Amino acid sequence: EVRHFDFYRIKNQYELDEIGLFGDIDKVVSIIEWPEIAEKELHFIEQRININISLSGMYKRVAVVEYCL
Repeated sequence: EVRHFDFYRIKNQYELDEIGLFGDIDKVVSIIEWPEIAEKELHFIEQRININISLSGMYKRVAVVEYCL
């Protein structure tokens, strides 16, 4: 199972619970946009893959993929 979370408008831990983040996140693949907004609450995640995409010039994008334990 794959779940998608977008933290862009998240303001507090209560809202993370409302969207189901703390359910069975350790049993599914979760794609999280804007994870830095809730970095403290994500401390329990043992493995993650960070993907950062940035613009480099008018027509070029640079993607950096980083595996973190």
